[in-house]
Amino acid sequence: MVTYLVLAAIFALLAVLIAVGWGDWLIAGYNTASKEERSHYYRGRLRAVMSSVCAAVAILIAVDGLCGINEIAITFTIIAVVALALVLANTWAKRR
Repeated sequence: MVTYLVLAAIFALLAVLIAVGWGDWLIAGYNTASKEERSHYYRGRLRAVMSSVCAAVAILIAVDGLCGINEIAITFTIIAVVALALVLANTWAKRR
């Protein structure tokens, strides 16, 4: 249980760091992109998507640790959240 809560706290910290703008270097692909490729994305929207994903994963891990819900259900829920984040990062956060 302690492991789950520590992991949830790490993801919550990551969510806060990304939301306030200190964690742009943690966003995979954005950090290594050229300035031209970065200009194709709304930075604020990308931060919102990625911080929301980290917060959702933190909540799911904490709930699993505290309530002992079926780990397979939590795993598939996390996979669905990450898949939704990929779609949002490449549609809603991208400039047209």
